[in-house]
Amino acid sequence: MEKPLNPLTVSTCPHIGLKDDPSVFYSYPSTSNLCYYCRPPAAPLQAHQEAYCLGPSHANCPVYQQAKDRPLPQEFRAGEGHRSPRFGLTGGLLAFFIGLLLLGMLGFQYFRQYFVAPLPTATSSQIVPATIRPSATLIRPTNSPAPTSTFVPTATLVPQVHALEVLINVGDHQFLIHRVGGGETFDILATTYATTPEVIRSINYSMKPSLWANSVIVISPGLKIVDSTLPGFKTYEVTEQETTIDDLAGQLKVDSVLLRLYNACVDNCRLAIGDWVIIPVSK
Repeated sequence: MEKPLNPLTVSTCPHIGLKDDPSVFYSYPSTSNLCYYCRPPAAPLQAHQEAYCLGPSHANCPVYQQAKDRPLPQEFRAGEGHRSPRFGLTGGLLAFFIGLLLLGMLGFQYFRQYFVAPLPTATSSQIVPATIRPSATLIRPTNSPAPTSTFVPTATLVPQVHALEVLINVGDHQFLIHRVGGGETFDILATTYATTPEVIRSINYSMKPSLWANSVIVISPGLKIVDSTLPGFKTYEVTEQETTIDDLAGQLKVDSVLLRLYNACVDNCRLAIGDWVIIPVSK
């Protein structure tokens, strides 16, 4: 992912990344952005990236809702136009016609130079400078300043989604709640989320030495050094009835201010059955 505390910052899919470095990606739709949720990793359609991968709606992505490590469906797969086509008969004919076109243009310029009066040149007041497009900006999974833009969108508050694999922005850190899959290890999770096994162990309160399938833990993507200022964390699923973050704090006997902070609740947000929250615990 420097930046002031803003729990409503738009988040992106944690599984998008480049071929040579899965921990970084382009902030705009590009065929260089690959989906690592699928196997093998593949580039989604640019319209699909704009609608899901590069914004908070990635939790609703139809690819993200299917089983992990399955191939990217063909209907969401970007074309292979960036690969070099084979140079066969069609390519030879194309090169031949291009050569004829260039030869004709050179002949026209020669004829115009010696037999046609020169056209009047444009005055300086008629010259319109070209618009220069800014270069691509590479976004890393740590919080970075947003690129400067002359376009100012209308501010829209996006409520925090309290679900698994949804990024929660807290100051300079990002957190998400993850359900451990079969065969996942600390090293696999560290590689997937650009963190370390030591950081994963440090932020999860009373974590066991080994991971158990279907256990639910907290991960901080991009954090590679243990931060002693962070509390330990547990996870909690709302299962009985709808509640509010403050009522839940009283029920669990935890600090309501910290509970709001680490779940990106700027007010007494409501929690529905099935919602997941991070519970801060003093170490």
